[in-house]
Amino acid sequence: MKYVYNGSDVNMNLENDQSLLVYMNSTAYTFTYGTDFSTMNGLANAIEARMDTVAGQTGAFDVSVTGGTLKVDRVMSAGATVSIDSFSGTPLLAVGLSNLANTYDDLGDTKSSSEMYFESQIYAGRDFTTLTDLAVAIEGELDGNVISSNEFSVSYDNTTGQFAFTIDHNTNSAIGTLSLSGLSLDKAYSGSVFENNIVPAGSSSLSASYGMTAQSTLSGTFLRTAQDNDPMTELFTSSGDSLGLDATAIVQFSSSVGGVLTPGSASIPAGTSTLDDMRTAIAEYLGYDSSN
Repeated sequence: MKYVYNGSDVNMNLENDQSLLVYMNSTAYTFTYGTDFSTMNGLANAIEARMDTVAGQTGAFDVSVTGGTLKVDRVMSAGATVSIDSFSGTPLLAVGLSNLANTYDDLGDTKSSSEMYFESQIYAGRDFTTLTDLAVAIEGELDGNVISSNEFSVSYDNTTGQFAFTIDHNTNSAIGTLSLSGLSLDKAYSGSVFENNIVPAGSSSLSASYGMTAQSTLSGTFLRTAQDNDPMTELFTSSGDSLGLDATAIVQFSSSVGGVLTPGSASIPAGTSTLDDMRTAIAEYLGYDSSN
């Protein structure tokens, strides 16, 4: 939970303010970060166990992590009424959990906390150097932390220049839908081109149903320096604008030396030619050795 932030993108600061006080039925109970809990799920389990104890009935409550919130459900009518009066101690976490303050006396009573977010930092040159490395680093931060282990993957396809974010809900036994919401990647400095490209608008929430085909969401295209075998129809300018060559395009070229037009002309079909094909054609047209 040291990587958990509130909705205002402020870290909960649990490494420095470690004691959370939860007042139930007018009695204060202390939950200490690093001792009683270290994860969101650990905090949920700790609160659930205490509420069951106060109710005097094991299994009276279910406290779970749902969509980045802590959700409290009264699932058994047996046992005493439990009231969460308030939270104090760890300031930011106490505020985030304040919505849970409620009297839980009837079956089906439920409340959810404010949304909380996992946020971690990875560094170019230390944690990754290539886009393939970046995909591995992103997966390593999220897989098992905010989504079930081994059911989330990130990959980069150097051929298409795209990242694929994939959920495969087939590993764990729990049925239902596996979801990842609020996914965003921000670089440390100003600008939004990278952020908008790697997680396109509308794809920040990913989900897949148990037992169904894995669901993938693709990023925008990341460009690289053109290689010899790249098709001419897939070439872009340095500004990211397509050259506009389709399968029917013909590229024609001519030249002059000292104002004198070179005899003849040359052309190649863009639809079936690579960048190296164009280089070779230009060299041959100018009378140079095309192998150089």
